[in-house]
Amino acid sequence: MKLKLNSHTIKAISVVLPKNSRSLNKELKQCNLSESKYKILQQNTGIKNHFVCPENIFASDLASKALEKLFKEKLLSKNELDVLLVCSFTPDFLAPALSSLIHKNLNLNEKTLCYDNIAFCSGFLQGLSQSFLLLDNKDIKKVALVCVSVKSKKISKNNKVTYLSNSDSASAILIEKSNTKEKALFSQEIFSDFSTEETFPVKCFKEANDFIDMDRNLTFSHLNKNFPIFFNDFFNNFKLEKNKIDEFFLQSSNNFIKTKLLELLGFKEIKQDETLENYGDTTINKLALDLANYNQKIIK
Repeated sequence: MKLKLNSHTIKAISVVLPKNSRSLNKELKQCNLSESKYKILQQNTGIKNHFVCPENIFASDLASKALEKLFKEKLLSKNELDVLLVCSFTPDFLAPALSSLIHKNLNLNEKTLCYDNIAFCSGFLQGLSQSFLLLDNKDIKKVALVCVSVKSKKISKNNKVTYLSNSDSASAILIEKSNTKEKALFSQEIFSDFSTEETFPVKCFKEANDFIDMDRNLTFSHLNKNFPIFFNDFFNNFKLEKNKIDEFFLQSSNNFIKTKLLELLGFKEIKQDETLENYGDTTINKLALDLANYNQKIIK
């Protein structure tokens, strides 16, 4: 599906990462990995830091901190917030809803609409498109899109690459109604045939795995085959010229995959990914961090 949406304004981005609760030496010991092998892992992934929640910190805690920052900086008042849209695949509980916990933690206005989405790596873009659609309603002027992941709680320490690359994180994006005539373009294709093969099912009610894991070979081969077609089709469909785009942000779990994809797309100059390098694989918050870092560079 390809959508041409009314464009609205991203006014502010708040991102929260936890302080590491464990030293690197302790983590390497838990993962049974030597320091020399860890350095090789860093070179391959392009990730030099990662951030993990303490055992007593959960999605609602990080998400509340991220949204609270917007209130403290006086970028938004609680009475102005029309919609709280929460995207996550690691909620505190199945019930109550994660948005309800955030609403309670911050004592939000009872008239604020709350929505919860189960969303993975593409959750930021899905949430952004939904926010734009909500803002087309005449009664909605401000939406807070909150994306949060505490994936570390569902990663086995035996899965060394994923655990030592992953970062728990939360973001709160303030989006306001705009009357601009510019359009926002969104495209998504779902390959559901691989839904239980690419990412192995994680236990909820039905019997499944205790920890998150995926078939990396299947993922990589699928991306190599289909992403260039999807990417080029997007530009052709909307009649866009790639050379007129100032910056491309790519959702990727590590620098190796990102580099290979950009090479397939014909990019000649490939920059080191500063978001991955400094913050690790933040999954659902990768693009929010990319935008925040890019905006800071423009301001400087």
